[in-house]
Amino acid sequence: LPTSPEALAKVRMVQLLTANELFSPVIQLICQKEDSPQFKLAKRKLDRVLKFLSDLLGNSPYFASDQLTLGDIVAVAAISLLPKLEINLTDYPNMDQWFKRLMQREPWQKTDMSAEDFEEFKRRIKVLVKLRARELIGGNKTK
Repeated sequence: LPTSPEALAKVRMVQLLTANELFSPVIQLICQKEDSPQFKLAKRKLDRVLKFLSDLLGNSPYFASDQLTLGDIVAVAAISLLPKLEINLTDYPNMDQWFKRLMQREPWQKTDMSAEDFEEFKRRIKVLVKLRARELIGGNKTK
């Protein structure tokens, strides 16, 4: 983690933004049909989050400094799913360059999901979302 308060704050912001604002639309893109209102809303939300991240990144090679930080690692974990969902980053050129730079690193190449792995990941996400929905519905009936 960086030592300067400003850089540390950026790392934390990227982490929280990814966890609280980026994963949700990604999950909706996995679970919803393309013509559904939820899918369209998820794409709009994703666009807003990516614009914010793009502004935060600016012209820097990484979010908080000239070196890779935990913020970059957390963000790329979610953003690496986007190309697999046929969402490209060309509307956010600095994010696109940042993503390509990270994907060239050996650890990402070793851990990148194959098409088969991604299909299994999507299947599991859909199951988890259905289970959570049932849990919420069941929880409301007992109250």
